[in-house]
Amino acid sequence: MTYLLGKKADLRYMWRVDSERQPYRKLSAPLFNKAETDTSWMWRSNHLAGDKVYACAKDFEVGELIVSENPSIVTLYNGGMGPGRNYYFEISEWVVPEFHKDEGYVEIDIM
Repeated sequence: MTYLLGKKADLRYMWRVDSERQPYRKLSAPLFNKAETDTSWMWRSNHLAGDKVYACAKDFEVGELIVSENPSIVTLYNGGMGPGRNYYFEISEWVVPEFHKDEGYVEIDIM
């Protein structure tokens, strides 16, 4: 199984259309063994260089997406209750790619 990893701004090019008015994401989905309407093979991360996306093998020996183990709670409303007698808060965490073997990745220049 493989997936496409890149910044949100770079992955947006997959929604552009070719000369036959077909979105690139629909044409590329079968390469990742997914249906044309499935976009689960496109993963976003802000921890990569811009103007490039990466085709990545989903194999823990090649690399991993590391998720924070201790999410933090950030209060968005300083004191008191909001409408509906609810307190506002947000749970935040981070995700970062970790690369083990370079052979499992293909760098694609999109510019």
